[in-house]
Amino acid sequence: MTARSDARRWSGPLPRAVVLAGLLLGAASAGSGAAHAAPESADAATARARTAFQEGIKLEEGGSYPEALARFREVAAVKKTPQVLFHIAVCLEHTGALADALDTYRQASQLAASASAEVKRPIDEALASLDRRAPTLTLTRGKGARNATVLLDGRALDAVGEPLRLPPGKHVVQARARNKDNFRAEVVLVEGQRATVELTLDDLDSAEPAPRPVVDGPE
Repeated sequence: MTARSDARRWSGPLPRAVVLAGLLLGAASAGSGAAHAAPESADAATARARTAFQEGIKLEEGGSYPEALARFREVAAVKKTPQVLFHIAVCLEHTGALADALDTYRQASQLAASASAEVKRPIDEALASLDRRAPTLTLTRGKGARNATVLLDGRALDAVGEPLRLPPGKHVVQARARNKDNFRAEVVLVEGQRATVELTLDDLDSAEPAPRPVVDGPE
């Protein structure tokens, strides 16, 4: 995918990424003079991080998001800043990891709580925009499912009832309980969808199974 075609598809944080890049690189350059007394290994790590950040910006602007993500994570291993987390979230968003991108935008927003509006505003705008796009799935306990074990994509859930942020695509919901027929439903989520699945389990000797699944969405 070219940078031009991707810009038409998505007009979110990418243009603002250049602004944040300048802020971060400027701050790193301003602090370099005071770093002469630091150990050489720290200087080398800072230099590598600065280079990785610059490479990440170029890759992000060119639409190479997986490669850019790897560079920004190298930077974050040296020092996490709101700007670095912002770019990690941008790359996660473009690679389809919407739930992870949301979490990372939130981390960036928290770190930027005391930062200038120039830094914080783009992060919060990107967070709000993605929050509207990311699909959610809410699981509710219906007939026979009060004490059932619930699994989502093969992993047991500690609790149900709250909206779950999930990536778009197919997800498998299962519920199991003693002396009950197993429940299984496949849900295909799309961006912006708010889906609900009611878990219902019939007795093994029930002659009339309850209809399933009940899926509501998108809004």
